[in-house]
Amino acid sequence: MPPPDEGRRRKRWPWAVGLGVLAVLVVAAEFGDEQIVAPADGGGPAISGAPAARLPAVDLNLGWRDYVLLGSGRLVWDGSGESATLSAQVVDANTRQPLGSHQLNARVSPNGAGQWRFATQVPVPGDSSTPGAHTHDINLILQLRPDGSWLFLKNCWTATQCL
Repeated sequence: MPPPDEGRRRKRWPWAVGLGVLAVLVVAAEFGDEQIVAPADGGGPAISGAPAARLPAVDLNLGWRDYVLLGSGRLVWDGSGESATLSAQVVDANTRQPLGSHQLNARVSPNGAGQWRFATQVPVPGDSSTPGAHTHDINLILQLRPDGSWLFLKNCWTATQCL
């Protein structure tokens, strides 16, 4: 049997590496919940401290889920106050029925090293899991990155899930 062509073997491995990297990126995009968002004000490096400390502003569109709702909206925070604004649209995840659009105030608080929680409640007229008017907790967790950008990590259904 003749030896394999060295030139052909060398040309194949970069394609295999490229396809492997692409597969990892596709899987990460499919299952990841994370969104990297640059600071709205072009903010600088991370600043640690109390909620009153000046941090890069947040102005981002994001989507989240809880056990029965799909939410999407825009989160706006000036980087220094204890309150943010969330413009939210909610849909029943099971039936895809729209459950309303809301302008909500969210409480801003630290949630561990470099993390911040934006907490509010969204009223719904009822959903496929619970009939009748009630509210759902929203606890959006963002991570402040060293470059001053924000990384959306997750939505916790309750505050205790976020710790």
